[in-house]
Amino acid sequence: MKKLKKTLSLFLTVCMLVGSISVTAFADEPQAENITSENNDTSKKVQTESDAQTENTTSADNDASGNMQTEPDAQAEGENEADVAPQSTTAVNGYDYSITMVDCGRKYYSVESLKSIIDSSSEAGMHYVMLAVGNDGLRFLLNDMSLEVNGKSYTSKQVSTGIHNGNVAYNSQTDQKELTESDMNTIMAYAYTKGVEIIPLINTPGHMDAIITCMKELGMTNVTYSTSKRTIDVTNSEAVAFTQALLQKYITYFASKGCTLFNMGADEYGNDVNGTPHFSDLQGNGGYKNYIEYLNDVAGKIEIAGMKPMAFNDGIYYNSDTSYGTIDNKIIVCYWSAGWDGYNVASARFLSQQGFKLINTHGDYYWVLGKNKNKVTESKARQFNINSFSGKNATINNPVGAMFCIWSDDPTEQEDSTVASNVKNVISAFGSTLPETTARDSHKDVTAGGTDPTPTPVPNPDVENQENITLEIGGTATRTQENVNNQNDTDTSKYDETIAKVTVKGTDATAGEDTYTSEKVKCSDIATNTSWTKTEYYYNKDGNYYPVYTRYSESQILFWTITTYYYGYSTNNNENNVKEIGNTTTSSEKWTLYRKTTTPGVNASTEITFEGVTPGTTYYKVGDITYKIEVKPIAKTENKTIFFNQSQPLNVQVPDGCTVSYAITNGNDLLTIDNNGNVTAGSTEGSTTVVATVKTASGTVYGTYTYNYTITEEDLTNVTPLKLEYWITNAGVNVAGSTEETRTNTNGKEYKAYYSNILASTPGIASAEGVDVTSIAPKTTAHDNRTIYYWRARALDTELENDSSSKKERQTGDEGDDETFSGTGFTKIRYYNGEWEIFTENNSWTSVSDTNELVAYYREYIKVTNEVESYAADWGNKGDGSTGGWLDTNNYCTLSMQVVYEDGTTNPSSTSANDLKTKTMVYGYWTNGRGIGTVMLDGSENYEIYKVSAETGAATASFVGNNAATVTKFQWDDNEQDVWEGEGSDSVAIHNNAKNPSKDGAYANLCWDENKEAILLRIYVRAKVTDDSLTVHYMDQTTQQEFYNYNIAVRQGTVFDENFKKQGNKLINNTVQNKLGITQTVQSDLKNMTEIGAQYRYGGYDFTNAKRSEDGKEVWLYYTFNNTHKFVADFGLPLTINAENLGLADTSWEKAIVGKAKYGTIQQDAENHILTYTANQAFQGIDSFTLTLFGKDEEGKEVNVPHTIYIYPATTVYYEENLFTTGDGSKWEIVGSAADEKQATSKIGDKAQYGYDNAYSSATSNSNNSAITSVTQGDNVSFTFKGTGFDLDAKCDKNSGYLLVKVTGANDENEKFMLVNTASLDGESDLTTYPEGDLYNVPVISCTDLTYGVHKVTVTHADSKPVTLDGYKVYNTLLSKSEGDAAYSEYKEDLEENPSFIEVRDLNFGTIDLKDYDSKYASDIYKQVYNKITDVQNCNAVISNKNKNISVTKDLIDNGPKNEVYLHPGMSLTLNLSTSRVVQLGLRGLQKGVYCTINGTEQQVSTTDMFYKIKNQGTTGTVTIFNPEDSGSILAVTKLKVCDDPNALGIVSEDTVLDMLHNTGFTDPVPMADATANINLVDYTGKTIASTSLTANGEQGTDATFTADQIKSAVTSALPEGYAVVDASKIADQIVKYGESADVNVQIGKVATLKVTYKKLFGKTVGTATLTGVQTSAGSKYSFSASEIKKAVPSGYWTIKLWGTKVKYGTTGTLTVNVF
Repeated sequence: MKKLKKTLSLFLTVCMLVGSISVTAFADEPQAENITSENNDTSKKVQTESDAQTENTTSADNDASGNMQTEPDAQAEGENEADVAPQSTTAVNGYDYSITMVDCGRKYYSVESLKSIIDSSSEAGMHYVMLAVGNDGLRFLLNDMSLEVNGKSYTSKQVSTGIHNGNVAYNSQTDQKELTESDMNTIMAYAYTKGVEIIPLINTPGHMDAIITCMKELGMTNVTYSTSKRTIDVTNSEAVAFTQALLQKYITYFASKGCTLFNMGADEYGNDVNGTPHFSDLQGNGGYKNYIEYLNDVAGKIEIAGMKPMAFNDGIYYNSDTSYGTIDNKIIVCYWSAGWDGYNVASARFLSQQGFKLINTHGDYYWVLGKNKNKVTESKARQFNINSFSGKNATINNPVGAMFCIWSDDPTEQEDSTVASNVKNVISAFGSTLPETTARDSHKDVTAGGTDPTPTPVPNPDVENQENITLEIGGTATRTQENVNNQNDTDTSKYDETIAKVTVKGTDATAGEDTYTSEKVKCSDIATNTSWTKTEYYYNKDGNYYPVYTRYSESQILFWTITTYYYGYSTNNNENNVKEIGNTTTSSEKWTLYRKTTTPGVNASTEITFEGVTPGTTYYKVGDITYKIEVKPIAKTENKTIFFNQSQPLNVQVPDGCTVSYAITNGNDLLTIDNNGNVTAGSTEGSTTVVATVKTASGTVYGTYTYNYTITEEDLTNVTPLKLEYWITNAGVNVAGSTEETRTNTNGKEYKAYYSNILASTPGIASAEGVDVTSIAPKTTAHDNRTIYYWRARALDTELENDSSSKKERQTGDEGDDETFSGTGFTKIRYYNGEWEIFTENNSWTSVSDTNELVAYYREYIKVTNEVESYAADWGNKGDGSTGGWLDTNNYCTLSMQVVYEDGTTNPSSTSANDLKTKTMVYGYWTNGRGIGTVMLDGSENYEIYKVSAETGAATASFVGNNAATVTKFQWDDNEQDVWEGEGSDSVAIHNNAKNPSKDGAYANLCWDENKEAILLRIYVRAKVTDDSLTVHYMDQTTQQEFYNYNIAVRQGTVFDENFKKQGNKLINNTVQNKLGITQTVQSDLKNMTEIGAQYRYGGYDFTNAKRSEDGKEVWLYYTFNNTHKFVADFGLPLTINAENLGLADTSWEKAIVGKAKYGTIQQDAENHILTYTANQAFQGIDSFTLTLFGKDEEGKEVNVPHTIYIYPATTVYYEENLFTTGDGSKWEIVGSAADEKQATSKIGDKAQYGYDNAYSSATSNSNNSAITSVTQGDNVSFTFKGTGFDLDAKCDKNSGYLLVKVTGANDENEKFMLVNTASLDGESDLTTYPEGDLYNVPVISCTDLTYGVHKVTVTHADSKPVTLDGYKVYNTLLSKSEGDAAYSEYKEDLEENPSFIEVRDLNFGTIDLKDYDSKYASDIYKQVYNKITDVQNCNAVISNKNKNISVTKDLIDNGPKNEVYLHPGMSLTLNLSTSRVVQLGLRGLQKGVYCTINGTEQQVSTTDMFYKIKNQGTTGTVTIFNPEDSGSILAVTKLKVCDDPNALGIVSEDTVLDMLHNTGFTDPVPMADATANINLVDYTGKTIASTSLTANGEQGTDATFTADQIKSAVTSALPEGYAVVDASKIADQIVKYGESADVNVQIGKVATLKVTYKKLFGKTVGTATLTGVQTSAGSKYSFSASEIKKAVPSGYWTIKLWGTKVKYGTTGTLTVNVF
């Protein structure tokens, strides 16, 4: 037995270590997966499926080689299926679907074979058979396959043929049949007899090989994801629309046959790209949102048809990520795989938690056709458990079904009849593990071959343990299930969430928990017994807590009793087993012990909350209890009273989608009710009933509201009157007829208040409209002998606290109590429906509460100016000595007003007391300061207010008594601050609380915080425009744009002086009298124009000109500005400008403010001092904006330096697709992702080439990698530009569609209509046969002959074929033909003035084929070639060809592109340029970047059309552009650009042809010649002592190199005896051109030789040395130094002091040296 147990244990361990390879839903994509054992060893890996799997003939037995097989049947990583017991095969509540699935999409199954599988399933108790007719192939065709998609019709034959061809293309070696509609009817009719329902499966958006083939045959392109052949691109609207239209045909058919389920597949997106599905890529590029949208759309179509949608699991919330959108959880999920390494699908548990019902489709139980594919065995099938899902610890308690799958990965392996026979027993084994289900009768009315649909009745739920819940809509109920957490054990198969909302919240059981807290315990307090006694404390021993026991003992020592206290612990809670911890005789000693606190456990429970939503009955199962929820309509009854002729709204709540109807059930003559539920009583007493019935869209009653009305007349005389008080700020106003009331303020001081009692019986009060407050409060009344004016009414809430002097929102007579801005404004009063109500400033009636104080406030009219009317909420005396109210002559303050016109003219003209006294009010000053209160300023018919400022100062006044004040002096503080600013208003209120005023910011200038302080309000006014107005314009001369204007209001007939003009630097005759008689002066000095921006006023400027209109009503003043910077933009890309570009070396400014531009936006990077200008429309002139830099000067004062930046559009500007305006309803879509490129920064004068930018130099597709595309006829875009013409660029291919282009002028007049076919149609020869695929940046329209001005271009998609727009190019936005034109001088600085744009296609071409002249010399053939050029006498351009595959013919022009010339590889274009100006040529690669040569110099050309310089300034002659044979792409040539020389082209000559031949690779014989290096050996005087030479032969004019070693060798050979080279290291390589000679001098000299003998002291020689010296000067001897001699001493020896010696040049000396 021990050996048997050990063997069995080993066997089970091995089984646990062997894992499975994850197969796909359709088992055709092998995946490698790590197999992990229990010890988490991740180093063990299995082979891929194709390498490792073999036909299963055994379960987990060893194979013949003795090696353990990798069992495809084993569980996925981390599973332990052996722990799951086989389930009962009795019925399981909530389990409904036992399914056999047959892949009859990849492989054709005959009707008989499918019947056989139906038989096997029925016998196994499996009552559903899923037919995967659409899976890679689509092998079921309807009788009518015709489709209508996006307005395009496809015939049934077209679609059927396309799908059949797709099936053949998928696998041509199997039976190429499709089931017919008659076949399918027969199958379903037969299934009915077996109690089986058919579930159709048509897989999309993946596994669509046959459908995609069909789509392509029908002319659709770019429909697939990446390079996939079986998956559509879910972001492609055309592909999605066709697929869903096709699906709808099948959905409609199967629904009509009684099918209740439809599987849409939706798995393995793009699984044929790199061998793995691509949901992660979809999430990375945002396409997963489109996938979810697709999934929900198809599910919706299935649901609308009355069926339940199904799908495989791997695409649903891939990676457990729900952030991309919500997936319809009514989709039943067929869970087949938990994924594998790199394929992170959501777990079954996660999907269950999201509310999905799951069918266990475990991939380890597949039966798959194909070599080495898994075919589950009978024994394996019997191990299936419905609760054990694929994945780690993936047990699901409530699956709704299980599915056995037969996949046809290799359709050729077995005949379909063989398959049906082979799977019979496996189906039986699988079915034996499943719960019982009920036989289906779904197809009972389907006749074999017939088409009569019969709807299937939905059976009522069969429930055993049921509880009834009855609710009203909106009502709630709660049930609790004790001792169980069933939150995840629910069955919602019979649940309709539109009837009731059910919330299930479960609580898991938790055990009680003990917590131990340490305490210091006095020993004598707990040791109170002499035997071990258990205490309430615990002792911590090694992390365990044991009960503490204590005792004490007493002993007698002499006269003392000694008490010893003991404590210990017991591990088994027994006083007989106590281990002592310690003891003490000190009764106060404290022991550290622990007190235990026990938290009781919690039982499990489930709380279910029900809320009624709409009427109906639904079921919701939690655990084993099914709740029948019956929701009843709302039923409410309410008793109401309404008075004669009054109205009340019923305010019935009507949910969205519902309607309400009203009925009077009795007493129809007593009241009426309108469609909005407003009840209006008549004037007859009685009772009646109104019933409001709310119904859903389906007609179900949602709620019934019954209102029992009593109609009666109200006795208005018994209504308590409403009080309306009258105040001017904090002074009561004694209005005639008002009631006076004495009140006491917070300081106990009495004051008077006045009010009117408003009676409900007042005419008009008791009505729906009510009455205006002004019908009660008089518009004017008297106060302190002056007239005051009604201002407004406020409803104050006296319970609210505020910071007023009364501390409440209550108007009192307290000093400074100003409540004029408190509370809520109102304009009307009524007594209605038994309540006093006011109509508030919020445009609604509001009830008046007991805490409301209603106040009518008055204001004083202060006539201080003629331009504006002014009022004050407070009151005071005029400052001109007029009699007024009482004033304290020692405590006063003043308020003055002055009007300022836009040109700086003021009224009054000065701020002296003499001028201002009639514009001044004098008020009493309060201790601790006083705010201005409220001053109201109203414009007039002539003027509006756009700004108000305030300045403070000191005032002096004289008095006559206490009632008349005259201001005599003002001293102003020069601290003006703006207190209000707007676009222009007829009414402005300036406010600062009179009491406790704010002093923050500008408010400091709106309060008097010192006695005798003065405030001056400056009111800035703007003349309103009338027919008589005069206008002054301020113009930027550079841009010809206005930077400011203002109007002057004058009397009829007044105009500017006819002699208005500039004289010197000033204006003369520049005054005019306005309508009020004030003389206004037109200012040329901008510093006086305060409303003009600081960048203009302070930036440095020159006033250059002034003009007056012929009618004298307008004048223009022109300026140029300093600190200007001019940049040029030749593309619509952003343009960056940095501090260096502006010449700003110092970047220490504190802030920078950027103004606005007209044609673009400016983004400021303050940290890096970079401005980015981005055009947001096509230029219509020079754009400009200002940059103002702020800093501090040496004295610390703020200074600012304005800069004006001009953006000049270049002679051509190319704009991207983002600057098209999309028409209403058009559905253009962006293709590609725009690169974040910036155009090169170029200033005027940099001589940058216009029309070329490095940002586009590497483009290989659409310009800037983006474009817009349309697939819908009628889509349109437009753009507006200024100039002489435009190019419209598009991406073209063989199937692109038509564009209709309309050009209109500035006044919408039609200028041109053009219809263009953008398809790349082939011509008659290879020369005009264009490649397949996309051709980029093609100028499909080139319209350059428009009159200079503003034009609008509208581009409309004219057919149903797709079109793609890339951008547009505008010509000559600015004129530059001659001096005086807007950009002439600036363009001239860059050599770009007055450009001519010549379309190369329109040149007079000659053509010549050069392919027959190979290996010929250019000089030998150029005359012959010249004579063979077509029309050579008149041509100014030659196209030549060396490509052996094509011939240059007239077809190039007749059938080539209409706006450009295409040079195929091997072709060239030659021009004879007679101009001395720079010449540029438009070039681009047609399909990709291409290189060409320009006069032999290589040039890389991108796919964006740009101008390339082909000739420099000051040269003339021939230019040849050659597209080499190996370039690999067509070179497109568009336009020739020459500036200020329209006659730039000369006639082709023989010399032109010779240059052309040289530049296309032809050569001439090369002359040979000698190169000679004459080598002279010279002495120190330069005298030649000897000479020699070196000679080489080579190509004349090229370089020959004589190396240093060659020269040294020659010198050595020629060196005379007795001479040597002075310094051989100076001999270097010498370059001599072949055909020339050069001298090489090498210095030599005579040699002096010294032979040294080294001897010991007694004569033994130990060594010798020979030293030499070369003559380099006139001296006759060489001096050998002592150091030279010593340096040669033999090693190991030394010498005493030596002296040098001399030797004559040309001789040899000797020397003996003694060494030691």
